Amino acid sequence: MTTYAAIVYTHDADWTSPEVADEMAEYGAFSAAAGSAITGGAVLHPTSTATTVRVSGGKGGDVLTRDGPFAEGKRCLPGSYS
Repeated sequence: MTTYAAIVYTHDADWTSPEVADEMAEYGAFSAAAGSAITGGAVLHPTSTATTVRVSGGKGGDVLTRDGPFAEGKRCLPGSYS
């Protein structure tokens, strides 16, 4: 059977905040209606929490983390369905 990934692009938001409750209800309704066809999915954190992870010196090297990258676009990738 063919599998597809539905990638959701929308405004950047804290999806736990009351301001987006109506929009989250729409995602919930979609998930309920298409539940038998959805095999997975994930919600990502807001872009303000982004962290870059690098390994210095290749495999086995030091793991370095820093804030960013910082999104400058109006739309972001908050999650996906599969």
